[in-house]
This record gives sequence, structure tokens and C-alpha cells, in this order.
Amino acid sequence: GEVVIDILGDEEQVEKWVGGVYRGEYGLTGWGSTEQGAGADVMGVEATATREGDGWLLNGTKRFISNGAYCDYIVFFGSIDRNLPGKGLRAFIVEKGARGFSVETEKEDKIGLRYTPQAKLRFENVWVPDENMLRGQNDGAGTLGALATFNRTRPYCCAWGLGIAQGSLDYVRDHLQGQRRSFAPHRWTRIEETIDELNYALDQVRRLIWRAAWTYDQGLPDAKSASQAK
Repeated sequence: GEVVIDILGDEEQVEKWVGGVYRGEYGLTGWGSTEQGAGADVMGVEATATREGDGWLLNGTKRFISNGAYCDYIVFFGSIDRNLPGKGLRAFIVEKGARGFSVETEKEDKIGLRYTPQAKLRFENVWVPDENMLRGQNDGAGTLGALATFNRTRPYCCAWGLGIAQGSLDYVRDHLQGQRRSFAPHRWTRIEETIDELNYALDQVRRLIWRAAWTYDQGLPDAKSASQAK
């Protein structure tokens, strides 16, 4: 969460919310952009932010939010105008315990990476004051720019999966090698072919990750490569 605030917040907000993390005033933080129908595609965000008095009413459900159930604050992404999918996006800071903010699922049931608990969060008429809207954004372009940090984190996350997959395949290969005499020749040939096919597939993923990482290092705005890698 503090990463987004550092990008989109003004000096006062960065001092309070980012500085607060370094000073120990806040512990875990997070950001809420992923939804049931809007993961990598932030243009599909359905959560809304509606003007209410001198603040905003936030509504929507966020999923797969890392450490979401334990964060001291979440940066919530919602649209102030659903007719402007990208340009309408804005970011708001929601503190733990805010009225209408609840944890619907503490830990999503995932296939892997279970050491990282990801939560489903619900926002029902959560009111936040104007000062909690990240003021460094004059339009949706700023918010989308902050979300471009995904171009960095997606290849990084994908590399986890690739390493686990490659390690698993190598382990199975070595195990089967020790059992080779128990297989008929034609069966062993098929096993070798399958392992080769899987290694080829993993090599394709590896090259996607390298390309995404390289484009990010070059400062190129290439969300496509990052999304393909993930």
C-alpha cells in the first residue's frame, strides 16, 4: 500500500502514511485493485467511489488481497465515473476498523503459495474524508500510472511459480530415473517425451519472464509482456 501512496500521494500524505510505516505507526499495508472479474485488467474494476459531503463513499468487493485481513490500511481503487473505465479510477486510503469495511474471507483457498494469505474484502458505504483520497492524481492517468507497478511485480511473482514448477519437474525426473528398470521400454520413451514437452513449456515461460523483466529495466511501458508472463 505504501508503494502506491509514495507514487500518488502528495507530500503530506506520503509523510503520514508512508512515513508512518517506517516509524512503526503502521504494520502491514495492502492495495485493493483485484476483483472477481478484474484481475490483471484494471479497466474492469467495478468498485465505485461516490462523492458524499466532504468525503467519499466506497463500495465494492476486492479479492486475493495479500495479507488483506491483517493490514492496518488498504489502498482502495474505485471509479468515480463508470463511463470512464480508466480515466475514472482513483485511489483511497481505508484504515482497518472503518465502518462498512469487512473481511469476508480471511484466507482464500488457493492451489499454491499458501504461505501468503490472501483475503476477500467487502466495502459497503465506507466513508472516507477527502484527505484520504490520494491527491497526487489529477485524473485517471495518474492512477493507471501507479498500477503500472504491476509491470514490475508480475514477472517477479511468475518467477516464483516457474521455480516451483521447474523444481518439481526435476525432482520427478530424478525419481523416475531411479525407477527406470521397472518400466517397459515403450513406456519409458513416453515418459521422456512428456518430460521434454514440459521442459519446453517451462522454457517458453522463462523467456516471457526475461522479456518482461528486460522491458521494465529499460523503462518501457509494456504491460502486455508483464501480463503474458503472469
